[in-house]
Amino acid sequence: MSSCNSSNLSGNLNVNSITQSGARLMMTIPIGGFSGGMVGVCPEACHGISAGDAIRYDTDADSVSYQKYVKAQADVAQHAEVIGIVESIEGVDASGSFSSGSVANVVLSGQIKYDTGKLVDATHVGSPTVTGASGGEDIYFLSEVTAGHLQNLAPSTPTTIAKPILQRADDGDFTAHVVNYIGYQIGGEIVGQGDDNNAGGGTIYVLDIPSGTNPVFDGDWFDMSQQNWLSVNTDDYAYQQGWPTYYTQYLTVFGLGYFGRRWLVTIKETPVSSDVNQRITTKNEVGALKVDATLSVMDRSAKVLYLTTVDRADIVVGEKLYCRSGSYTVESAKVTAFATGKREAGPVSSYRDINNQVRNIPSTVAMYIPSDAIASKGGTEGLRGFTVTVPAEVNLKSANIDDLKVGSTDAGKSIVDLVEVIDKMNTDLKTVIDKLSLAKTAHSGIKDT
Repeated sequence: MSSCNSSNLSGNLNVNSITQSGARLMMTIPIGGFSGGMVGVCPEACHGISAGDAIRYDTDADSVSYQKYVKAQADVAQHAEVIGIVESIEGVDASGSFSSGSVANVVLSGQIKYDTGKLVDATHVGSPTVTGASGGEDIYFLSEVTAGHLQNLAPSTPTTIAKPILQRADDGDFTAHVVNYIGYQIGGEIVGQGDDNNAGGGTIYVLDIPSGTNPVFDGDWFDMSQQNWLSVNTDDYAYQQGWPTYYTQYLTVFGLGYFGRRWLVTIKETPVSSDVNQRITTKNEVGALKVDATLSVMDRSAKVLYLTTVDRADIVVGEKLYCRSGSYTVESAKVTAFATGKREAGPVSSYRDINNQVRNIPSTVAMYIPSDAIASKGGTEGLRGFTVTVPAEVNLKSANIDDLKVGSTDAGKSIVDLVEVIDKMNTDLKTVIDKLSLAKTAHSGIKDT
């Protein structure tokens, strides 16, 4: 199957006049070519696009945004394949609504009218005293933290991608150049990592001995005999400052909310209080039911609704939410949390006590679900880190090593302690020199410690 759907493109525009329109290569993409519509900030499940976003084309057949344009991100190589940067959106009215004729103007290379207020200072990278890439605020990189964003420093976390895509250069109405240089992975070819980076999803049975209390789970282990809601980001109403988030598990183990997810939806109208705990739905293009949800929480003053649903379809900007009091118009939508699922009762095991009496003990299931941050384990808020990186070839000027072991795969041999072997060879060499009455050579390479 082709990796590109040509129906998403409405033609290319090559502009060569520097004095009038700048030197750049552009294309226009119909709004229907984007996953999630024009605006919004959903994590991976939908990709609302706005001016200033770096975008890519999704070729993953298993993705909900397959053969659509989405925001690029430097978290992994496949998300960092940048097509270009959105310069502007055409066909939007004063209220922010768009029609099927709306298009995004995307600069593939060359000069761009970029709102420099959207450029991000990457305070999460390196020392706070570092103020820019290559010593200045000139080259900007694709963000590994927030999809679509551009930041002044390259990522530093191993396995993320350093991808320079924009250079500041004021020239009349133009503020920058889209450069889209080739990216490279931070940390080389081999990356070592700690146990905290396990993918998660592993389960164990835990005896549920009748003691008046349920088994206690903490850290990264969760009791699957009850329903757990885990925050994808800090916008969830149940999120508390300093808690970890579980965005990676949402994408991988729990398959974009297979057991249910919670949406934060902002609307144009002021919501009606009586709609809380009531059914709320959306419809597709032919009027059939698309998303069937429950309105669980609302903030009337902020015009915010939190919806829970097991439907895999996305809630997108511009569509209607139909409820008991009438309907609301969606202005933005994002997933904030997902459900882990509740397991049915575990197996019953038989044990004998000291009186040789059989006791039947039920089991409950615990699942390992590592978070994206380490705050839950007593550390500071932030992404889980890697322990070491090892490139394919290492050149050292000097190194102090307490215990050096070497080996040869081709020869099928190994040396447990190289220092001991060299010391023994040096002793034997001295013995030979003494017996043969040869001139002695001073050896300073081996010293007693």
